[in-house]
Amino acid sequence: MSLSTYTPYAGRRVALITGSAQGIGRAIALRLANDGYSVGLNDIPANLAALEALSAEINQRARENPPVEEWVAQKTAILCADVSDESAVRTMVESCVKELGRLDVVCSLQIAPLLFLFFLVLRC
Repeated sequence: MSLSTYTPYAGRRVALITGSAQGIGRAIALRLANDGYSVGLNDIPANLAALEALSAEINQRARENPPVEEWVAQKTAILCADVSDESAVRTMVESCVKELGRLDVVCSLQIAPLLFLFFLVLRC
């Protein structure tokens, strides 16, 4: 395969952001979405309303500034999970890939499950 035909990022890139209901996680999710990423929004189930509001805000911004290429519609996925639970993290990553089609970037604001997230991403 030649370098001229290799396109590792064909289509829209996907990022998964843990702790995205508020604070730095929310700001990172908004920035990545503004940069054109589809985003998997994660936080604990108690913050579901904040995740839904963030998803609505991202989708509204995407409607106001549609992508040049119609086929790369931006998407969001709400992925409630407690990242201190290994099985919940596994389900979250699998759901992100299933709903958004791929996973290119993981932004984990919690240190403990970070290595496990990287292991799962490498297997996707």
